[in-house]
Amino acid sequence: MSEKERSWRAVPPPVTGFGVLNMPPMEDRELASGAKLHVLNQGQLDVCRVCCLVPGGIAEAENAVLPRLLLSMFQEGTCAHPGVKLAETIEFDGASVQTGLYPHYMLVGINMLNSKADKVIPLLKEMLFTPELASIPFETCIDRLAQSVELMEKRVEYMASKALTRLSAGPDHPLARTMSASQIRGVELDSLYQWHKYACAHASGMHIYIGGNVTDGLVSLVEGVFDNYGVPGKSMPFNIVPFAPQVPQRLHVPVEGALQCAVRMTAPAIPRSNPDYIGLRLLVMALGGYFGSRLMMNIREDKGYTYGISASLNGQPEGSFVEIAASTDAVNVEPLIEETLKEIAAMSSGNFTVDEVERLKSFATSQLASMLDTPFDMMDYHVTLQAASIPQPDYFRCQYDQIRKLTPGLLTELARKYLNPDEFSVVIAG
Repeated sequence: MSEKERSWRAVPPPVTGFGVLNMPPMEDRELASGAKLHVLNQGQLDVCRVCCLVPGGIAEAENAVLPRLLLSMFQEGTCAHPGVKLAETIEFDGASVQTGLYPHYMLVGINMLNSKADKVIPLLKEMLFTPELASIPFETCIDRLAQSVELMEKRVEYMASKALTRLSAGPDHPLARTMSASQIRGVELDSLYQWHKYACAHASGMHIYIGGNVTDGLVSLVEGVFDNYGVPGKSMPFNIVPFAPQVPQRLHVPVEGALQCAVRMTAPAIPRSNPDYIGLRLLVMALGGYFGSRLMMNIREDKGYTYGISASLNGQPEGSFVEIAASTDAVNVEPLIEETLKEIAAMSSGNFTVDEVERLKSFATSQLASMLDTPFDMMDYHVTLQAASIPQPDYFRCQYDQIRKLTPGLLTELARKYLNPDEFSVVIAG
């Protein structure tokens, strides 16, 4: 290596701030079918993604198994492309399918080359409107889902999270319903037919997103495919039942053969409509939302009780709750819980430093900036806004402004108002 090369490598690259962050808006329009079309033209490469957000999720289904099964069946064939023919066609055209399930929506999307869009986009309509709900693929999906649940029920993390949801939302809440392998295997094909007919009979209430290098021709193609989707009708009503959090308590969930324990802690929180919600989310981030957070520095780095511990604020139209999650050896369970409650209490003492707040602001700003990395990341952000029923249309900007305003005093005030260690329930699985 030459002296010039050594000199160049010895100089660190300049570090600059992000500047002002802005999320590009989507262009919205309504199709003749009643579907809402959202267009985000931000890409340079000739690729795009089309996603359909269909009303009807976990909360709306009479049986929590049905929306999960239907999402699997969407990929098992259509009336025009039965069985493996659908997968072969998608693969031959260089496309890929994505699915997702939310409390009040099902998501089906396809990533594709622009040059193949005229062949691929009609497949998306077929998957949604005319899936092949036949007995053989149905039995395959049933068996696959049942085996997956049987494996998950052996994991302490899964069992602890199930119990935490019941404490946070209420034991009888639609979002607290769980699936067992026997429940899954007891579902009949006719029930799936009825759920599909209920959820996908028409496009009213559906949101269609197209992002990437979006040309006028692509938009016209999507409009042409989905303008005549389904039959006229009203969109599915959302089943929004307010959370009924249980009184603070400690719950043990035995898991046979477990080698460690999963610890979950939860407390009710303010709704997204509260002007302090974003500030509280940042406070919870300071508690356990990133590697330099208080819980990670104390419980992982200092005490060595766990490989990782996290804290998050989960908000739904039904309500919100704080969740703290960690896994540890059985002998460390009590010390871990004790130290976690100490950290929650300490946040009300006013011991935030300027350095800690600056690190938090840098991390939170980096998270926002990552949503702007690619056109698909931006599109995912807009999909999440709708799927989570986030009320503020300028939510991205609200987050950016709140991050900039953070001070030690503001975080202390929020902690005193909204984080009380006495309000936390504890779940231990293992």
